[in-house]
Amino acid sequence: MDKRKQKGSAVVYFVFIAGAILGAGALAIEGSRYITEKAHLGDTMEAASVAVSESDDIRDENSFNESQAKEIASAWVDYLMPDNKKKEFTVSRTKEEYKKEVSGQQVVRTVHHYNLASTTTHDSWMSMYGLPSFEKQQRIFNKATAARVRTDFEPVDVVFVSDFSGSMSDYKRVDNLKYAIKEVTKTIFDGTQELKKKHPGENINDSSFGFVPFSKRVVFKKGSSYFCSSLLLPPKNSNYNRPRFEQDFSYVAGLSRKNRTKWYNQPDRLYSSDEINVMEKYISWAKNNSYYRITNLDYNTTNNGGYFNHIDYQRTASEIQLDSGKLKFMTPMKMGQNNLRTDWLCSVKSRNPAHHVIDRVTMSKQKDIDGFNDAIKPMRVGGGTDMYQALLAAPSQFYNAINKNRFIFVLSDGDENNDSFKKLVNEGLCTNIRNKMKINKNGESINFEMFVIGLKFTPHGNSYNTCFGKHIYTVNDLSKLKDVIMELLSSTTSYNIER
Repeated sequence: MDKRKQKGSAVVYFVFIAGAILGAGALAIEGSRYITEKAHLGDTMEAASVAVSESDDIRDENSFNESQAKEIASAWVDYLMPDNKKKEFTVSRTKEEYKKEVSGQQVVRTVHHYNLASTTTHDSWMSMYGLPSFEKQQRIFNKATAARVRTDFEPVDVVFVSDFSGSMSDYKRVDNLKYAIKEVTKTIFDGTQELKKKHPGENINDSSFGFVPFSKRVVFKKGSSYFCSSLLLPPKNSNYNRPRFEQDFSYVAGLSRKNRTKWYNQPDRLYSSDEINVMEKYISWAKNNSYYRITNLDYNTTNNGGYFNHIDYQRTASEIQLDSGKLKFMTPMKMGQNNLRTDWLCSVKSRNPAHHVIDRVTMSKQKDIDGFNDAIKPMRVGGGTDMYQALLAAPSQFYNAINKNRFIFVLSDGDENNDSFKKLVNEGLCTNIRNKMKINKNGESINFEMFVIGLKFTPHGNSYNTCFGKHIYTVNDLSKLKDVIMELLSSTTSYNIER
C-alpha cells in the first residue's frame, strides 16, 4: 500500500478516540474524587454521631431532640466538607437493653444507638456535554452509628466547695447554688434507693456529700463552737510554726498581756522570745480594725507590718491534711469572741456563723438528705473570694469514704482576691490532691476528679487550667446549674460500634 495515501489518517483516528480518552480520564479523576468524598463523608458522620450522642440527655428516655442532632451534624459537615452545596440528614435514637454477668451477678446494661445518615451534593469538576462524565452535580450518601452505654447508677462521694463571698448575692447566685445542691443530692439519693430495689440482697453503698463554703477563710465546727480558720502552713522549724499551729489561739488572744506572758512560760510550752513576738503580732492582727492588717494573717507581705515569709506554700501544697477528725487549724479565731475581728475574714462576728463546713454525710435515709440541705438553706454570704482555703479543706472530707467515685465541685462567681492560689498550684497542690484522692485507705484505686463551675463567670488563667484541666465550665443560666452538675456526675463513654 502506498504510504503516501495513508498520510493524515492518524489524525482521523485520534478525532474518533479523543472523546473516549478524555471522557475516561475525566471519569477516572472525578470518580476517584467522589470515592474519596464518600469516605470523607463517612468519617464526618462518625464524628457527628459521637457528638450527637454526647449532647443527648439520656436521662430523658421519652424524648430525643432531633432538630438539635441535625444542627450538630450540619455543623460537622460544614466544617469537614466545606465544598458541599447542599446537605440532607436523617437522625434517630434507639434503645437496647441486655444483661451481662459480672462477678456472678446479672447486671443490666442500657445502650442508646444514634443513627445518622447524610446525603451531600457537590459540583463536579469535569462535567462535559456529549462526552462520558458525571453530572454537573453529584449526590453522595454515607452513614454511621454511635452508641452510648448507660449502666446502673454508681454511688458517689461528693464535696461541694462553694463560694459564699458577698457577690454571690448578685443574680441570685447563692439561691441557685443551694437549689442545685438540693436537687443533685435528692436525685442521687433517689437513684441509690432505686438501685437497691433493683438488686435486693446486694450490698450497695450509699452516696455521701460534704459542704465546704468559703469567703476569706473557712469556718469549722469544733465541739459546740465555730472557728474562722486557715489551713496555710508555716515553714517547718521556724519561729512561725508553733504560733501558727496553736489550736488555743483564741483563748490566748483573750488573755491579758500579763497572763499571756505566764502562758508563754509554762514549763510544757516555753515559747522563745521570737515565738512570743510572732504570737503577739498574730494576736494584734486578729484584733485589728483594719482589713489590710488582719489579712496579713494569711499572706506573705511586708505591707502594714506584715511578715514576708510566714506562709510556706510548698509545705502547704505537699502536706495536705486528710483526717477530718485531726485537722490542725492555723490561727483559729473563735466566732463570737468580741475582741477578734472574724467579720473581716468570715463574714460576721456572731457566734452563729454566716456559713460553715458541713462534714460529709452518708445519705442512707431521707432524714439525712433533709438535714444536710436544711443546714445549708439559712447560710448567708459575705466577704471575699479565697477559694484555695476551701480547696485545702476538701480532701479531709473524704476520710473513711468507701465509694469508688469521688468528686470535688468548686462553685464560684469570681477570681481569687490574691495570688495564693497561683502559688499553691505552682507548688503542685492540685497534682498532690489528685494523687492522694485516687487511692483509698486500703490502697485501692479510686475514680477521682475535680471540676470548677463558674456562676456567670468564666474561670480563666494558667492556675485554673493547670489545676482543673479540661474540667472548667461556665453556667450563665443559673437555673441549669443542677443539670450541669448531674451531667458531669453521670457522664458516660460514647464509642463507634458500626459503620
